[in-house]
Amino acid sequence: MKERNIATKLKEVGFKETLTDEDYTYSYTWALDHEGLELYFGPYELAAYAAGDQTVVLKYDDHPELFEQKYLPEDHDAGYIEFFDRYTGRFDVDGDGEADQIGLDNIYEDDDYENPTGLSVYLNDETVELTMQDGPAIPDEAGGYYVHTSDGRNLLYVISPSYSDYVDMVFFDISDGELDLIGYDCKPSFFISDDEDGMSFTRFILYDPDDMQFSDRFDVITTFRGFKSYHVGSDGRPETDDEVFTIYRIGGWEPVTAAASFEAECIDGDTPENITIDAGETFEFAATDGKTYVDARISDGRMVRLYFEGSGMDVRINGRNAQDLFRDLMYSG
Repeated sequence: MKERNIATKLKEVGFKETLTDEDYTYSYTWALDHEGLELYFGPYELAAYAAGDQTVVLKYDDHPELFEQKYLPEDHDAGYIEFFDRYTGRFDVDGDGEADQIGLDNIYEDDDYENPTGLSVYLNDETVELTMQDGPAIPDEAGGYYVHTSDGRNLLYVISPSYSDYVDMVFFDISDGELDLIGYDCKPSFFISDDEDGMSFTRFILYDPDDMQFSDRFDVITTFRGFKSYHVGSDGRPETDDEVFTIYRIGGWEPVTAAASFEAECIDGDTPENITIDAGETFEFAATDGKTYVDARISDGRMVRLYFEGSGMDVRINGRNAQDLFRDLMYSG
C-alpha cells in the first residue's frame, strides 16, 4: 500500500489524523477489507452522537493509484463478514446494484426507554420484531453481522451477550432482499479475555464465514475456556467439524497442582505411554475435546492426557475423584 499517497488523498478530501475538543481526542482507525480501505470514525467526529460510528470506504476499484497489487484480495468472490453494530449497514444484499439498508433498534413499551422489551430488525422497509423470549435476552447490547458466503448467500447474524457467559443468536437469509428467518440459537460465548479488574472484555471478531471462532466453558479440575472454528453450514447457521477446543484462559486458581501421585498418559511422541505424575506437579491446560479428555503440559514440558467424567466437584480423572488428586479444586462462579 502506498502510505504517502493515502495520506495525501485523505488531506485532499478533508480528513485529519485527530479531531479534538475540550473533552475528547479522537483518532481514526482503518482496515483493508474485501472492498477497500475502510476508515472508522467515532461519535461526534463526522456526525452527531445519535448517528453512531461512521465509516468511509476508499474502494480498490475507484482508487487504484492508492494500493499496491499485493495488498488487494486475491479472490473477489471469497466470503466475508462485516460488523455493523446497532446502526444502519448498507449492503447490496440482492445483487441489484443498489445498496440496501439493514439495522437494529430497541423495542420499548409504555414509554419506558431504559428497559427494552425486544429488538426490531429491519431491511429497507421490512421489519421483524424479536421478543426477549425468542430473540436476544439483552436487546440493547445486540449487534449485527452481514455475512456473505463464497457460494453467493447473503445472511444476517444478530448476536448479543446472554446469561451465564452465552450469546443469543438469530439468523436470517437476506439473499432475496427480504428478512427470511432461519432460526435461533444460544451458543457458548465468544468473549475471549478480560483485564485484571474483570470488567473489560475482548471478543473474537467474525470476519470469515469459513472460520468463525466460538468458545465454550468447562469445569474440569478448574474452570477454563476453549475455542474452535465454525463455518456457515448449509442451513445458514454456524457449524463445526473440529473436535478439539484450544484452551486459552484459565478462570480458576493457579497453578493447578497435584495433591497425590497418579498415573497419566503422556502423548508426546508417536506412541502414548503411561507415566507417573508426582505430588506437587503443576499443569498448564492446552486442549480438550470437551467430553472425555483434557490435555495439559507439566513442568518438564511433556504433554499429558487426563481422561475425565462428570464436571465440577463431581469430576473423576482417570477413574479417581479429582478432589483426591489435586489441591484446592476451585471453580469460577
